[in-house]
Amino acid sequence: MKIGIITKHSVPNYGAMLQAYALAKAISTLGHDVELVDYDQPATTEYFKPSFTFPPRINNLLRYYRCKKFVKNHQPTSSEHCTEIPEFQKFLAKYDVLFTGSDQVWFTGPVQYYDPMYFLDFEFPNGIKASYAPSAGGLESFAEFEQKVKHALNNFDHISIRDDNTARLASELTDKPLTRVCDPTFLHDFDDLTSSTPPLNKPYFLLFGNIPNNRIATIKKHAASKNIQHIVSLQYRNDDLATDRIAAPDPITWLNYIKHADFVYTSYFHGAVFSTKFHREFIAIPTKGRIKKVSTVLQDCGLSHRRVIDETSNQEMESMTNTNIDWPETDRLKAEFIKRSVAYIETVIESANKR
Repeated sequence: MKIGIITKHSVPNYGAMLQAYALAKAISTLGHDVELVDYDQPATTEYFKPSFTFPPRINNLLRYYRCKKFVKNHQPTSSEHCTEIPEFQKFLAKYDVLFTGSDQVWFTGPVQYYDPMYFLDFEFPNGIKASYAPSAGGLESFAEFEQKVKHALNNFDHISIRDDNTARLASELTDKPLTRVCDPTFLHDFDDLTSSTPPLNKPYFLLFGNIPNNRIATIKKHAASKNIQHIVSLQYRNDDLATDRIAAPDPITWLNYIKHADFVYTSYFHGAVFSTKFHREFIAIPTKGRIKKVSTVLQDCGLSHRRVIDETSNQEMESMTNTNIDWPETDRLKAEFIKRSVAYIETVIESANKR
């Protein structure tokens, strides 16, 4: 069985690259020949391309090329490259099943807008069209693209989604069954990319994302109470809080810093996901545009109490830091969700065998 995955596998975004890697690994483990379709969405590619301004933003350049190196060395990408559907159609016939997702491939706002590749909006008469955990991000609606999305969704053979907001949007446009599945990073253990040796030989708190100014004092107090002298910020400056900054980590370094942190503060979906995977005590402080998807994954893992939003007082946040996560319960919920998600993938592939 030849399976293709269309997703944001090569943008210099840690979560995007690692979810693509994980989904390919999960399907390969089931015994199938799988590859990531080497599709570059033109607008997204241009958006993430480092600018060669003067003075040059060295850290942006380093991160870009380190991420591209990860794609080259670790991602199972197709030998063919495409930037539009006509190019893809030249090698489309080699696939029995196409998955779109995960990540925000169904986000139809700027910069991406409606991309027919991510909605599999093309003829594929001899194969199975399926989605795996796509997200529409924080969209309130598909707006002017609603009819295009409706047409595309009703031509899927199987639809799964990652979060409640995407489920709401999709259910308004199709009567097809919608299956909620976990982010693909939950399907792989990442032992092949991580190390048992910490990246620092001393305890540290980790920051990933911009930390709001009104939370800095609470985090400093937390670090002092644990005698933590090193607060490491990945990618973002956080100058008023971080003692160390890893400005341009590659995806493997990024993973290892999360895996060995004594505590993680993050504003990102995948920051929360990997903290959960690696049993790191953490607090998620999502930005407004990330609240919906972060809230969903925390709820799925029984961790809604680890979310800080504008209405959360610093006293409540401090209380969170003093309460340990019930990892056995979280693992139980994750295991059930993973089992259902793998079953969905198997159902999709089995339907191709019956065609």
